[in-house]
Amino acid sequence: MKCKLLQKIKFKLLNKKYFLKYAMPCLIAKVSRGELSKEEYQRLIKNFENGKKFSEDELWVLFNYAIRKLLVLGIEENKVDDKEVIIDKNIIKKYFWFEHPQAVLLKNADIKNCLVLPGKIIKKLNQKEYIAETIFGKRKIKSWQSLKAGDFATIHYNYACEKINEEDYLELKKFLEGII
Repeated sequence: MKCKLLQKIKFKLLNKKYFLKYAMPCLIAKVSRGELSKEEYQRLIKNFENGKKFSEDELWVLFNYAIRKLLVLGIEENKVDDKEVIIDKNIIKKYFWFEHPQAVLLKNADIKNCLVLPGKIIKKLNQKEYIAETIFGKRKIKSWQSLKAGDFATIHYNYACEKINEEDYLELKKFLEGII
């Protein structure tokens, strides 16, 4: 019932690209559950990398859980304008950094990959691949943007979602160390 009610709520995602940097890596979980083929996953990632514009309807189908949670957060924070929930960068960040871990832990998901982790870039391997240090140790990652050794980034399913400053790195690290 709740899902159908939320689906009828109009929303405006102000920064789709920012949302997709965090959400696209989640699609690998759909592959592991058999909800999406590996080929479809690779096609969607490639489309995103090539700048494809995804409609709200496509986002709703691909990221139903995340969109529902973003709507709830937007409503809770009174980000409603003309009967439309406004989902801005702060709402997206709040969800992926601080709310998403609840779902991961409740679903007994692969926390080392499902959580958005703070990471420090140790080494650049090539144009898109790096070695990063996370709270779970070193890992090979890909990035949507260019990084260099010493940079801090958020990491989700072995993708660097965004470059962050040291203060944000420490804040997210402290938060996650308190729940895992």
